[in-house]
Amino acid sequence: MLAEAERLRRAERYTQAAEVLTKAIDGADLPERERLRLLWQRAGLAVSARDHRDALRQYEELLPQAVEYFGSGSEPVVDCRRQIADCLALLGEMTAAADALRDLYTDRYAAEPRGREALEIGRRIGAILEQARDHRAAEAWLREIADHAVAGRGPDDALSRAVVTDWMRVRDAIDGVQGERRPSASDSSGRRTSLPG
Repeated sequence: MLAEAERLRRAERYTQAAEVLTKAIDGADLPERERLRLLWQRAGLAVSARDHRDALRQYEELLPQAVEYFGSGSEPVVDCRRQIADCLALLGEMTAAADALRDLYTDRYAAEPRGREALEIGRRIGAILEQARDHRAAEAWLREIADHAVAGRGPDDALSRAVVTDWMRVRDAIDGVQGERRPSASDSSGRRTSLPG
């Protein structure tokens, strides 16, 4: 049955593959780890099928089960929380998506904000805030993430440069400036930053 689900997935028949997985999950007495793996796979099929509402529902149902089995700080739980935020963003629920990722950032990364994963999550939050047209919140958030990136990885690191570029774009949108501009040693409030100038 699982081989059939995989065959259907490779053929991009995601809904049918999910139906096969549902039968496998419901029709067998599976070890908990395997059951959770199949539930994860089924939720991923909903994403592949672009049924983000159903994917969101599945990930939200999966989250407490993952917390109970793997622990609240585990990688599977972090992944599930990221998937929930991504589904919300794809559904256009930008405020809820940003809130979900900020909660994850606070729980998981606030104590060590200069790591690659923390910076990537931080950058994603800024992008969602920008998509939500909350430019002031995006600018403030990305300025902080840019400071962490430059302080932790240096100004020439690719991720640092990407975060600084994101911050500058949002800042320039607020200022109404067109085109590229070099980052200044102070932001618009006069506060010194660690960004290159």
